[in-house]
Amino acid sequence: MQNPLPAPPLVQFLLNSWEGALLRLWVEKSDVPLNEFTEVILKSLLVSPHRETIPTH
Repeated sequence: MQNPLPAPPLVQFLLNSWEGALLRLWVEKSDVPLNEFTEVILKSLLVSPHRETIPTH
């Protein structure tokens, strides 16, 4: 995924999301928020624009 936004707002979003996930982890006493955070970040923001798609079938 290529993102048209400049890096500073993306970094701020990433940090805010991480801190929110940690806060929810502590409040809810569950690892679900952290798992959701990592799943979304790894599948959307931290994807290399040059990565080839691998067929799933």
